[in-house]
Amino acid sequence: MNSVATAALLGREAKQGAVSVRDVPGHLLRAVFAMLIRDGLLLCLFLLPQWPLTGIAPLMVLGSMAVITGLLTFFVERSGRGRRQPPLPHRLLRSPLALRSVGGFGLLFSLLFVLSGLAKQFFGASGLLLVVIAGALASTASSSVLLGQQLTAGAISGIIAASAMWLVALVGLMENAIIFWITSSQSAPVGRLFLFYIPILFAGGFVVILASLLR
Repeated sequence: MNSVATAALLGREAKQGAVSVRDVPGHLLRAVFAMLIRDGLLLCLFLLPQWPLTGIAPLMVLGSMAVITGLLTFFVERSGRGRRQPPLPHRLLRSPLALRSVGGFGLLFSLLFVLSGLAKQFFGASGLLLVVIAGALASTASSSVLLGQQLTAGAISGIIAASAMWLVALVGLMENAIIFWITSSQSAPVGRLFLFYIPILFAGGFVVILASLLR
């Protein structure tokens, strides 16, 4: 499930009163957890064929953030036990395996691949990181694939990839919250969601700092 689409759907449902605002952080945290797991699996597709894993740092960043997100989701669901939380109407979300979704992802990745090559040639690693982070606004999955490809090719180091992966996740988290706020015009759930974001981002940032110190 696309976390951005989930945020937009939640915003519309919350605005219409179909979803309680108290349940919004839990739904969005589950979407964030799925996003982190998906991006980690995409990275693994590139990194696992190379052993030992020289680029394990970005995987550790995503793993730590996913663990904290999973714990927070469990905590939110336990605190909400006793009141019925209606499931999201998944029928309104386009399948990520649909031809339009797959084609759009392939086109976006191809564009990012070309732009990253040009940016790296003219501006070095900083240009590549800028393209990766900008690409995360459209799809964190495409940025994860691009990072995995660049890391496997030896174009960037594991520390740079880990830092970029943390920034990609940051963009994804902020984008979800902003999209929900725009579509729902409700700020209370967003403020609560930002409180949950703090330990998630701290966990990933701590891994980046630790990896840079131990390299």
